[in-house]
Amino acid sequence: MDGAILIVGGDDGLMPQTREHLLLAKQVGIKNLVIFINKADIVDEEFLELVEIEMIDLLNEFGFDGEKTPIVKGSALLALQGDQGPFGEPAIHRLIEALDTHIKVGDRDVSSPFLMPIDNIISVPGRGCVVIGTVKRGTVKLKDPLQILGFGMDSKTSVSGIQVFKQNVPSAQAGDMSE
Repeated sequence: MDGAILIVGGDDGLMPQTREHLLLAKQVGIKNLVIFINKADIVDEEFLELVEIEMIDLLNEFGFDGEKTPIVKGSALLALQGDQGPFGEPAIHRLIEALDTHIKVGDRDVSSPFLMPIDNIISVPGRGCVVIGTVKRGTVKLKDPLQILGFGMDSKTSVSGIQVFKQNVPSAQAGDMSE
C-alpha cells in the first residue's frame, strides 16, 4: 500500500481507534498518510486547531512526520451536497491534491511473469468461476493462458474478462485489484 487517508472526526477529536489505525498503518508498512478532519463545519476554529495539534503529536509518537503530513479540514456531507464553501467541495479538492503530491505511487513490477494471489472465488452460473485478487507482478490481457496453482491444484485456463474497480478493462498490471 502506497499511502492512506486517516479520517478524524472534527467533533470528536482523537479517539482510541485513531491510535489503533496508526498502529495498523505502521505495522503494514504505510509510510505516507494524509489526514482529513471531517465535520469541520460543525465545530469552532479553536477546537479544530486543537484536533490538528493533537494529531500532529500522535503522528510523531508513531514515527510519522507530523509536521510534513498534510492535514485537510472539511465536511464530507457538505461536499456531497455540492456546497462550495471552504469545507465543502473545495476541501475534497484539497484532499485529492494532498494525495497527489504527498503519496507517491511505488514502483510496480510489470516485467516479471504474471502473479495474482486469489483472494476470493465466485461461481457465476453460465459464466464459470470468477477469481478476485490483486496483481502482484506482471501484466495480464484478455485471452491470455493462465495456470492456477495452490492447495494441490494445478489447472490451466484462459482469461475471458478483466475488471478493475468494476470496470471492464483489456488488461491489468501489478498493483491493480482485478476480477
